[in-house]
Amino acid sequence: MSAKRRKTMSEAELDVSRRDDDASTTSNASEEITHNNIPPLASIPPELFDEIMSYFPILPLTWYYGTSPTKVPDLRFFERTCILRVLSLTCGALRRITLPRLWSRLDTCCVPENWRRVWYKYIMQALKRKADGVAAADPSLRVHVRLSSRTLAIELSKFEYKNILPSIPKLLLSLPSLHTIQILNLSTPGEFGRLLVGLSLPRVRTLVIPTDAGSLIRACPNVTHVRCAEGTGIALIGALKHCKCEVLDGMIDWVKEPKLMQRLVNSAPKLATLEMRHPVRWGTDPDYLNLSTYIAPAKWAQIIPTASGLKNLRTFILTFATAKEAPSDIISVAAAREVLMNSALPGTKKLVVRRILPPHYAELAPPYVVVDEELMSSVTEIITPSGY
Repeated sequence: MSAKRRKTMSEAELDVSRRDDDASTTSNASEEITHNNIPPLASIPPELFDEIMSYFPILPLTWYYGTSPTKVPDLRFFERTCILRVLSLTCGALRRITLPRLWSRLDTCCVPENWRRVWYKYIMQALKRKADGVAAADPSLRVHVRLSSRTLAIELSKFEYKNILPSIPKLLLSLPSLHTIQILNLSTPGEFGRLLVGLSLPRVRTLVIPTDAGSLIRACPNVTHVRCAEGTGIALIGALKHCKCEVLDGMIDWVKEPKLMQRLVNSAPKLATLEMRHPVRWGTDPDYLNLSTYIAPAKWAQIIPTASGLKNLRTFILTFATAKEAPSDIISVAAAREVLMNSALPGTKKLVVRRILPPHYAELAPPYVVVDEELMSSVTEIITPSGY
């Protein structure tokens, strides 16, 4: 099956799946399953079923709010969820196979086309609907929710936030197996932080969050991977002292706050992987897009040497948002290489230099299509200490 040949879910199918979302939390397929009425799809090996479903995309953890011209992700990222939901409502045999996979992800940021102008209302109502649905689920379905739900993706606006945001702690506590939390955008950081006071989510290991959601790190003491998905990232750096961060990546403005790297050294002493990727926001002005000081800041070379204070750093990633190499890029790469070469950490280290064009480079020619991130190149240099 080719991803290019796959057809996009129609708007009607998305609306049906949205209405069925609540129904799937209360219905219980109790029909008797016999050998004769098991559909072929339900009898294939689980690995083959998962391979088929892998051709339908899910919301990537590299979706950055600032690089997208739309405030919500493209609908194609929710095809897998829609298909699994429809299959779960066909018969008991398929329901047994699809429910664990359906509830492995909870997305509240899938906005149908006819709601996109008022997306800020829809995402908040979807969050409330999902939280209430999980709380009201029958015992047989609640087992799948508690054991299978590993990833939660949400987006938060100001729409009725005082009434809807309290649903977040309730939803988080109902997902004890939650491993990854992805927040695309947060408009009310103060209220969000107050609701998380006293909350503990010890099983969460990965956070893909905007700068304003740094308070979530305090509630997840065992997090090992933090990605900044929106904002400067400055507030996230200080919050890392409340978790066990080993991997930090995403778009962080290392230039705006010159002492930010030193704050990172103090907050995350166990950091093993660091990516430097300057924030790039959506824009149509060519002069704005091509500012070298904005896309590939020359000041990186002055900041990188401070990373030598990260005594456990083994992988250093530099991600540039231009296809062509600039003179300042060469200097920055040399500075990162020196940090790794002079490290007292035993064993080999990796210096990864990537060039990734974010979606904001898409041309605005009709018909308008939002492109994904495009990896132009990636070079990994293995650095071995002398004597090995």
